[in-house]
Amino acid sequence: MAISDRKRLKIIAEDMLGEARAVGRVRVYSATGFSQQNISIVHQQVRCTNLVWALGHRRKVSKGDVVAIVGGSFSGIMLACSLAIAHDAIVYILEKESRLLHRFLDKSQRFLSQNLNSRDLRKGFDPSYTAHIDKPAIFEWEAGVASDVAGAWLREFDRYASKLPIFTIHDCEVEPNAISEMDDKVIVQLQAPTDAKVRPLVVDLLIDATGFGPEANPLKLADYSYWEGGHRLIYDHLPPESRVLVSGCGDSGVIELMHYAIADFQHEMVTYFWPPKAGLEAILDVGLERINNVLHSDEIVDFEGRLISELCWWLGHWSYLQYWQKNHGSESPPSDSSKSIFDAIEAELAERIAIAFPGRNSSTIPEDEREAFVLALSLEEQLAVRAAVGPAIDDALSLEIAALMKPVKVARLLNLRTLRKRLRPGTEIVLNGLTPTPFTRNLSPYNVWLTHVMMGLPNVHYRRGRIVDTERISGGQTRVIFGDGTSDVFDRVVTRYGPGRREPSKQLSMGNLRDPYPGDFLLDYPTYSVPTDRPQIWQNIRVGTHRVKARAPVVQRRRGTDPSNPIFKPLYIAEMLRADPNPWNEDPRYKDPQTWLSQAIRTGHYPAYRDRL
Repeated sequence: MAISDRKRLKIIAEDMLGEARAVGRVRVYSATGFSQQNISIVHQQVRCTNLVWALGHRRKVSKGDVVAIVGGSFSGIMLACSLAIAHDAIVYILEKESRLLHRFLDKSQRFLSQNLNSRDLRKGFDPSYTAHIDKPAIFEWEAGVASDVAGAWLREFDRYASKLPIFTIHDCEVEPNAISEMDDKVIVQLQAPTDAKVRPLVVDLLIDATGFGPEANPLKLADYSYWEGGHRLIYDHLPPESRVLVSGCGDSGVIELMHYAIADFQHEMVTYFWPPKAGLEAILDVGLERINNVLHSDEIVDFEGRLISELCWWLGHWSYLQYWQKNHGSESPPSDSSKSIFDAIEAELAERIAIAFPGRNSSTIPEDEREAFVLALSLEEQLAVRAAVGPAIDDALSLEIAALMKPVKVARLLNLRTLRKRLRPGTEIVLNGLTPTPFTRNLSPYNVWLTHVMMGLPNVHYRRGRIVDTERISGGQTRVIFGDGTSDVFDRVVTRYGPGRREPSKQLSMGNLRDPYPGDFLLDYPTYSVPTDRPQIWQNIRVGTHRVKARAPVVQRRRGTDPSNPIFKPLYIAEMLRADPNPWNEDPRYKDPQTWLSQAIRTGHYPAYRDRL
């Protein structure tokens, strides 16, 4: 590896660990990187593989080290196997339920796909067969209902866990105050199911894989949560001539809308809505990338991450305005929706600019002075600007996405006559959001298209407005009161607001203040190049997956150094957690099992494992 690659990868690994490290902790990390965006299974697989690579690259974990993972869903399983495969680590999965992937195993009505939440559709995209760009080293799953996907994951997990020092402790909920650090160790005080004493876990690292938080339900509605949605009985037992309000214009809101609008709809049917060979993926990918440049400015790199994207964009827009005025005199440039964003940022910064440049016209401030002004703003001040101008940005981007989709004629790409025959008779659905159109920047490209299709149906309408309260009235209906003082009555009200924020006291770990838009370093794809045996041909190595991919087949063939004398995992866990020594234990492997196993692995001894005595 070239020296320049080594230096570059060191910086990338540090950025990833900085994003994932819990505030006030040295050896506690988050599998999500404390992000509230891009939360699909595939996104989490990418984060997990990158976190495992970064921990190894910066020597935070090595052979024989012990890692506790709190949470036994997709992230926890991905982390456990990747750590054990890539770094020969001992891994404990601490799961509060009685089984792994508990939330998904019973969800035969929920459809999971690698492509539907992708931010990159690519040329020739077709949801029925296109391979996902984020190909993982392990757990390369196929689209299907949640229970089937979870079952396939557990079968693959068992194949790795049977060969590796991965121990699952079920019915084990970890409270935030149960975690402490001492010297170079993390101490986890577990709660015993009975009054029996339990020895604390002492590990080298802890990773919080508890997910993105509970589903938000600020209105306290019994509205069939995201996890319950999809059951046909929910939709087939509406009263005649029903009115349904679906509040929330994100990815899950769109799918909920389709369930109510289309009779006998199933989530997997969305693949039938994609028009093949129509070039729609190019319109969406290119158009949405251009529209989102306010929040994902390329100039963040030029400022080495010291400026949030909105202020980078603001500086760029000022350069454009000054160039235009220089070449066109006093004439203003053509107006578009970006003007409202620019005006909002200008208004928010006006007081600060007046203080920094007293008595000067802001339009005459040179570019270098303007740059110095915003670079002097603290991150807290920059994020305060973001919070203030966020609604204006959301509105402007909503209008731009609607304008992008307006020329796309659904009738030319889909058989609308057939679709309209399948509409749920007598049902009106109102989609509710905060933006001027139902299109939001949080929609994946695929769901932008689905929203465009649905808004063309006669039984679907959009209403803008914040819901401030609801009340049950006679006949089982719900009155919805909006922020403008108006109200409306619906037979059913459903909210899809995504993950909610946990109270700080209930968060297992908390992240440092950062700008999440240019971040998500854990979703990066760092690579380096190596020569091949062919002249002038180099191969790109993706660091996040390379080591796991190379070692996984070796692990699968492993029989153990002494297969006739395996480690029994239930006995290992029982003796490890036993508070008082067992006087009848004569096997040195179980007197202090964690210390024995760590030393064995570090000396190249790989025991065989069994789950049953």
